[in-house]
Amino acid sequence: MQAGEQIIARFRDVRCDTDLGMIYDVWPEEGCGTDALRSTDHLAIRRAASALDRVAGALVQRLALDSKAAYRALPMINSATRVRKIPQRFWLEIDLGEGQIDWANRSVLYVEFCKSIVRYGVRFPTTGTSLGKRAKKALRPYWAGDQEGEAGWLLEQRNAPAAPDACSTDVNRWLAGRYVSQLQAAEPLTLSKTSSEPRPLTKTLVAGLLDALAVMEDVKGHDMMLPCSSSAGQGESAVAEI
Repeated sequence: MQAGEQIIARFRDVRCDTDLGMIYDVWPEEGCGTDALRSTDHLAIRRAASALDRVAGALVQRLALDSKAAYRALPMINSATRVRKIPQRFWLEIDLGEGQIDWANRSVLYVEFCKSIVRYGVRFPTTGTSLGKRAKKALRPYWAGDQEGEAGWLLEQRNAPAAPDACSTDVNRWLAGRYVSQLQAAEPLTLSKTSSEPRPLTKTLVAGLLDALAVMEDVKGHDMMLPCSSSAGQGESAVAEI
């Protein structure tokens, strides 16, 4: 990489690290002791939602994905969203741009931000019939049973906070999971790692997503038919909606 490109890349990482800080700062280390949001909390939540969108765009650039690559940030919080409590988590999905975007039926990269941990990996399609033997064989080097595999990956059922078309303008209904439980019959499978850093910076997320991308490429071409049942199958751990 030329010197000028290196400077631009570092500048983008610094800007992305600043945005990541806005996301992490939504969750104070000490609870405020009240359920009522202060005006500063409202501002912090909206700033974090905007930062999440910028982080997604920055990650797409740093991963050098195809120009057709797309992303979505959940929950979607904008000026019309009524916010009365702090989201317990934020979620990014990155589609690799293979034709028309179909979030439900495609494998996508994802990052999940919580107060104490950050996960990254692959979210598999939410539709299908069963996890086939060929798919299990392809995933075996990364995952073993209901425990983390030697490579540190964990296969489990995990939902995003809510899909955009399943939500009202009141973020509290998303966070309670009411719309998800009513409109989404399946909990999609995810293959993920937990970051060793509670507040990872851009370079850590990029490296983790590149690992996840390699996993996706490795299993491509296998019969990835995934379960649509909301109950966890053998060797899968169900995770309750947060």
